[in-house]
Amino acid sequence: MKNIKLSLLFLLAFLSYGCNSILDKTPLDEIGDDAFWADPILVDYYVNNLYSIIYLDTRLEQENRTDNSVSAQRDKFRASTYLFNYNLVSATDPNDNIWNDHYEKIRKCNRFLERIGESSIEEDEKNVLTGQVHFLRAMFYFDLVKRYGGVVLLDKVLTMEDNWKIPRSSEKESYDFIIADLNKAIELLPNTWSGKDKGRATKGAALALKSRAELYDKRYADAIKSCEAVRQLDYELIPGTTPEDYRSIWWITNKDNKEIIFDLQFKSPDVYNNMMVFNLVCYINNPYGDRGWGGIGPTQDLVDEFELKDGTPAPAFSQKDNGEVFDVNTSKIYENREPRFYANIVFHGSEIFFKGDKGPVTVDHYLMDTPDKGDASQTGYNVWKWIDYDNYNYPYAGASGKDHSTNWIMIRYAEVILNEAEARVETNDIQGALKAVNEIRARVGLPAYTETNQEKLRQLIRKERRLELAFEDHRFYDVRRWRIGAQTQGKLHGLKFVSPTEFTVETVDTRSWDDRLYLHPIPYEEIIRVSAIKQNTGYNGYYIF
Repeated sequence: MKNIKLSLLFLLAFLSYGCNSILDKTPLDEIGDDAFWADPILVDYYVNNLYSIIYLDTRLEQENRTDNSVSAQRDKFRASTYLFNYNLVSATDPNDNIWNDHYEKIRKCNRFLERIGESSIEEDEKNVLTGQVHFLRAMFYFDLVKRYGGVVLLDKVLTMEDNWKIPRSSEKESYDFIIADLNKAIELLPNTWSGKDKGRATKGAALALKSRAELYDKRYADAIKSCEAVRQLDYELIPGTTPEDYRSIWWITNKDNKEIIFDLQFKSPDVYNNMMVFNLVCYINNPYGDRGWGGIGPTQDLVDEFELKDGTPAPAFSQKDNGEVFDVNTSKIYENREPRFYANIVFHGSEIFFKGDKGPVTVDHYLMDTPDKGDASQTGYNVWKWIDYDNYNYPYAGASGKDHSTNWIMIRYAEVILNEAEARVETNDIQGALKAVNEIRARVGLPAYTETNQEKLRQLIRKERRLELAFEDHRFYDVRRWRIGAQTQGKLHGLKFVSPTEFTVETVDTRSWDDRLYLHPIPYEEIIRVSAIKQNTGYNGYYIF
């Protein structure tokens, strides 16, 4: 019995020791939380990961929800992907999962901001990382606000002990939050990065994004100040008096040009910009065959907006009767256009170049746009912007070999100037607005605007913004903040080549509009989960179609 008692005492002592010293130890195959936040390399990796999750996949594709383009993917994606165009989007089928996706990203930002203060890494490094996270959180929140209006504002990681029934803040409060984040980023970020750090957020990126947010929230005087601050930094417009000069903004060999303020860096073969492949001219002609997915088909309505190089309006073929036959040569539809037309649009007769032995290819839409080519253009046009054909290696950009992938430019200097032009016209600073918008026109050799009527100048600036920033994820949200949805979402037009030299004008899409489409619906599942969150107007529960 004595031996049994001794054995039990030994076992209890062992178990007691084990609970305190063995079972409570940090697993050897994991990094403890405190150790993680004390390691500058790991913390840097954490911030790098936040860049990698910036929303990109449908930024270019979103152009198909505007009057700038029509999906080349025909009916097979209309019902699921482009519900907005046909007023079919609902809270139960919201068209994307940006709400949940972005709150996951915001949680990661909040986790960083909670823990970085306790970190033992150098203060200077801590500050510059913190500035980047404030910039990224602002960007994630901005993506939400421009879609949904006022959103749920979180500046901490919620725990089980917290109240999760948090209502949406107002749109103004949401922009206050975004701008506060950007002010913090401006305070902490450097002007430039070099070497492997290229592509990180800078003071200029934070100021430029702030000018965009202020413009969206109609804080025009503040937007002007932010734009003026960007002007004090080392950015400039790339010369663009020829299509090649203007196109070089997106050239692989010109990735770090001075017009770029913030971009997502892509380098093959490890990572490449899938948007480049998405937009490649599809089904050119033999022997080249299928070169891409042909996702974007610019409309004739957009093409008509590009002026002739002397500044006079181009012929408005989108207004012609459907079925009327025109000769491509005698109509001079593509002659003497300003440089941005040729830099943005691949048209019937465009000559594009490929590296190696592929040589020049003349685009022939008569051969391309046949019923069996499911991803061929519906409009008779393809997008050139974003695609560096001069440095393109068939079959796919980024598939192997050298770095030949274009970066996704999220903010460039031209936008800042247009932000300033719009803000100045809204404050009735006509001369200041003219000076700014004419910088954009002078860059491509167009004559200066002289219009002094505020409303007429407003429309000219909006037109300039549409052309300069086409296919860069601006038009969709510009239409919404300007409240011009009904003017843009009607009949859209393209060309159909009925012979190698003849075309007709066709209505390629007819869209419907409802004012509820100015905002996305909050996902129905989120409304059910958090009763304090109220739905946007027009999305009451289920919509069954």
